[in-house]
Amino acid sequence: MKKLILLLILFSVYKTSSSQSIPSFWMNIYDLEDLYVFKSNNVKQIVANKTGYYASGATYKEKWIYNFVDSFKIVGQLHKDGELRSSFEYEFDKSGKVLRKSLASKRPLVGWQSKVIEYEYESDLLIYEKNYSEDLQLIDYAQYEYDSDSKLVRLTIFDASDRIKSYETAEYNDAEKTFIYKVFDSSGTVKLEKTESLNLDKSANQLNEYGDLVLLKWPRSRSGTNVLHSLEYEYDNEGNWIKRRWIILDGKQKRKRSIVRRKISYNKTN
Repeated sequence: MKKLILLLILFSVYKTSSSQSIPSFWMNIYDLEDLYVFKSNNVKQIVANKTGYYASGATYKEKWIYNFVDSFKIVGQLHKDGELRSSFEYEFDKSGKVLRKSLASKRPLVGWQSKVIEYEYESDLLIYEKNYSEDLQLIDYAQYEYDSDSKLVRLTIFDASDRIKSYETAEYNDAEKTFIYKVFDSSGTVKLEKTESLNLDKSANQLNEYGDLVLLKWPRSRSGTNVLHSLEYEYDNEGNWIKRRWIILDGKQKRKRSIVRRKISYNKTN
């Protein structure tokens, strides 16, 4: 996969979000959980072992296996706490945006389920996210709408017959660093309304010499708070990170978020 593609994936402002909600959209704008991102052109496989920390202090283990088929396709598996939880295939366009995900996931009390998600864009903005069954029958789809500043203002879920199932809206107050978040049912009745924090100030953000974020203001942090996220890296000779320690700094308090160790295999070059 070309260097340009992976850098675009890493630094893209607007992320494909299969969780389909406006708050989660803003939670994922830095793509820090995309553990397949690398900077050189000859990667064959990445095995990422992650230890995650809940706010309670409890931990969980994940093992992500990414096999790079070619410049536009990844196939792999996710194991959590030693159990296979999903297998997947990602397809990209020439600019590095995800076009398609094929997923098979193990659900509690249900078993294995498969689906396909397809993404459509206008420029760099995600416009449609379409969910298909294993036999490629359309289940539903999400439509994303933005204001003139490219902030997500409406997210609508349609069924396969183009009927609205539900929708969400966001009204932004840049001065207060908040947005009013509303969820509506199919009839337009408000089911949820709350004020959410949104801090898009990037003045505190810092990159290291490899172009990786080492300090950032979390976009969902509350106005007036000084919560920062710190990332520490170790690198291999190809300039790809092989260990990352993610720490949350809340005043004088420090809390671990995750530690990831990556084993990277490279294609042999003549």
